[in-house]
Amino acid sequence: MTETDFILRETKVANRYTLHLLEKIPFDLWEITPAGLDTNVSWQVGHLILGICYNNILVVNGAISEALKALPMKAYFEVFGIGSNPKDYSGQFPPEQLLNDLKTMQQAALNVVQSLTEEELSQPLAPTKFPHPVAKLKTEAVNHSYHHTQWHNGQIAMLKRVLGVK
Repeated sequence: MTETDFILRETKVANRYTLHLLEKIPFDLWEITPAGLDTNVSWQVGHLILGICYNNILVVNGAISEALKALPMKAYFEVFGIGSNPKDYSGQFPPEQLLNDLKTMQQAALNVVQSLTEEELSQPLAPTKFPHPVAKLKTEAVNHSYHHTQWHNGQIAMLKRVLGVK
């Protein structure tokens, strides 16, 4: 199995698990912030949209595709980006929109990962306004992406449990 195949497989697993968790949580529970958790499902999904875009697209290609320019990325960055506080989220985006945009971003990221060659994976990241916190190479960024997604899947799973969803 090549490194590209491995990354693609792990990305698909992480994405499927995210959608599996989210399909069980009714939209009317997405903006509830349980005491002691200081986050909610909507913030987690918005943050994942940004993380997937940044790790799989921006630092790999240097820009987002035309297809993604329809998404409100600037607004998402302001609400869900680095330094944002999940406790401050106040329902700026409907859960249906967040879920649809997440699916769009997941597919766009898969398209990029599928197109990468082994040689491209070993190349330095594309320059961006915000230096990557842990990666120097494209392989490190796309690996970080599915790890980041699974970490947030754990938070979504905890929210699901605390919200009383089976």
